Amino acid sequence: MFNLEEYSPMEFQYLSEGKIRFNSAIAQLFHYEALGYLKVDERTIHKLRKLPSNAKGSDRIYFNGLFIDTDEVQLDSPYQIVAYTVIETVRYVEFEQYHRTREESDGAYNYMKDELINVDPDLFRYVYADGLEKRYQKKHEHTIPAKYTAWRAGLQRVMTEDFHPIGKLEVSGLGRAFLGASGPAVTKELREGVHIDWDAILKG
Repeated sequence: MFNLEEYSPMEFQYLSEGKIRFNSAIAQLFHYEALGYLKVDERTIHKLRKLPSNAKGSDRIYFNGLFIDTDEVQLDSPYQIVAYTVIETVRYVEFEQYHRTREESDGAYNYMKDELINVDPDLFRYVYADGLEKRYQKKHEHTIPAKYTAWRAGLQRVMTEDFHPIGKLEVSGLGRAFLGASGPAVTKELREGVHIDWDAILKG
C-alpha cells in the first residue's frame, strides 16, 4: 500500500507525474515545518534544529541551502542563493528517484488520482505540490494558508516557475552539488560574501 508520508512533496510530485513543478518546491518548505525542523510565521522562516545525519541529499540541499550562515530567512524576500539551492534540489530529487520501481510510481500516480483530494488538512502540502489546491479548497472549504502564497511570491523574486534564476547571476559558474562541485566562483550578490559550498551543504 502506498504511504504518502514516506515522501517529500517534491518526491511525491515527481513520482506521480514524472516531473517537478514549482508548486512542489513551495510545498517542500512546509514539509520541513510539519516535521519540526523549522517554523514559518507571517514574515519569517525560523530554523529550529538540524536535519538528521541520515537525511537524503535532496533534503540537505534545500534545507541547509536555505539557512546558509543564518537561522532566519524572510518569507517574501529570500536571498538569491535560495534559487540555486532549490534548482539543485530538483536535480537531486530526479536523481534519487530514478531507480524507483514501477510499482512505486504507479502507487504515487494512483494515490494522486484517487485519494489525494481527500487527505487531512495537515497533509495539504502534498495537495499543493500536485496543483490540486483549488479543487481541495472548493471541496473541503479549506483556505489556502497565506504563508504558501507568501513563499511563492518570495521564490518568484529569485527564480522563474520553470526553475531558472532571476537577476545578475542567471549565467554563472556555480558548480553543482549533483557533480560534487563546490562552486567557488559564487559572487556576493547571492548574499553578502557568502559562497555556495555544495560539499558543506550536503554535509550539513
